[in-house]
Amino acid sequence: MSALDPYRQPYARCRAGVARRDVTPPVGIQSRCFGAALHETAEGVHRPFTATALALTDLQDGAAPLVLLAVDLGWLERDEMARLLGGVRGALGLSADRLLIAFSHTHAGANLSASLKDHPGGDLIGPYFARLIADCAEAAAEAAGRMVPAWIGFGAGTCDLAQNRDAWDERSQQFVTGFNPHGHADDTVLAARVCAGDGSVLATVVNYGCHPTTLGPTNRSLSPDYVGAMRAVMEDAFGAPCLFMLGACGETGPREGFTGDTAVADANGRRLGFAAAGAVESLLPAGTQLEYDGPIISGATLGAWKRTGVEPAAGGRGQALRSRTVRVDLPIKPHESTAELQARHEQATAELRAAEAAGDPIAIRDATALRERARRRLLRGPTLPDGGAIPFDLCLWQIGDAFVLGVPAEPYSVLQTELRSRFPNRPILLSAVTNGTLAYLLPRELYGRNLYQDWVSFPGPGCLELVLETAAAAIAEWDAEAGTTA
Repeated sequence: MSALDPYRQPYARCRAGVARRDVTPPVGIQSRCFGAALHETAEGVHRPFTATALALTDLQDGAAPLVLLAVDLGWLERDEMARLLGGVRGALGLSADRLLIAFSHTHAGANLSASLKDHPGGDLIGPYFARLIADCAEAAAEAAGRMVPAWIGFGAGTCDLAQNRDAWDERSQQFVTGFNPHGHADDTVLAARVCAGDGSVLATVVNYGCHPTTLGPTNRSLSPDYVGAMRAVMEDAFGAPCLFMLGACGETGPREGFTGDTAVADANGRRLGFAAAGAVESLLPAGTQLEYDGPIISGATLGAWKRTGVEPAAGGRGQALRSRTVRVDLPIKPHESTAELQARHEQATAELRAAEAAGDPIAIRDATALRERARRRLLRGPTLPDGGAIPFDLCLWQIGDAFVLGVPAEPYSVLQTELRSRFPNRPILLSAVTNGTLAYLLPRELYGRNLYQDWVSFPGPGCLELVLETAAAAIAEWDAEAGTTA
């Protein structure tokens, strides 16, 4: 390719539709998401929660759509996730590989675990969750019913909101999960703009890896965290719904986090929103490219470029729209039996009762958190398979020049940075906490250091590398098939 060949940004040509529902949980619902929180229920709403569906199909409209559903949820247990996926798939008749439910992963939302139904605010979980499934299915169906010919452009920018959060506390001689001013964090923002044929914006998509943990244990308001203000910036700038896809963020979070101040969450969100808006503004108008127009004699000899239309080749890469599920068997670390987990929970409960009797607020806070750790471990441990591996499904999409990788876990950011380095000319949007979550995927060398991400997770050393190589092989296969056809 000559240096002065036409310059074309990554794009896709397809049909697209978008729809949204407000899914704000009710005040009073069970919302204790942090182990150190001393409250049980939500006392107010900071910003609304949304479920936004983007449906895509080819220009001939002959196939079932691909549906991306971006939802302001933290996480769901396995059975609840299966219910949500089943409800949306059933409403549209979708196969498993054609639906991605991407959670914003806010830690200031409702805790929808059915195991908490007898806790304060737990009586609201069931009715809210049933309505959530219906709203998500309705949004997906409406988006699929509104699809029109569209152009999708992909751009990139940077934002330093995400900071490394694996911090070594020299005083207490332990790793803590908090701002590490000496660590590295991926600052890449990927953004997409979906436009109708007349150039009007139908939707934008923002993909960025930073844990939504601005708001912490003392926060008592329902909030999408920084995602809410980011979305407001994007929607004000482009006049269309914005969908958020959380990138690989196992080791990253905001510099200022775990606070009770919603103003900090808004400031964090605006930072990302402005960066993402810049990435979208860098895109050429839908359906155009730059073409060299020749030299112009001036004080210098100028090289002039002009905008011209893009003509996608029939059946070419720009019109590719496909999906597949890729299975990986992840190694399981040794873990306690159900009886051992039950004993640990009983011991933690007894220690909490003792702290409450003593009236020590710090001891109560710490004992409360340790009991919550034990409760979650007891809840999830018995769901593991009996064998030596955990079946793990990646969902891979190709949308024109771009790839989307749905990962039901919280991987360290090396997963996305390495994939992007191997395929530098193809936008790769990695969507974490998507279609479920299996806790964290760490690089092999970080196991055994007593990091939170290690001891809270069941997959063992080598899991991230297995996912990386499996995903890279799947992308390479499709990339080779596409060749260089535009």
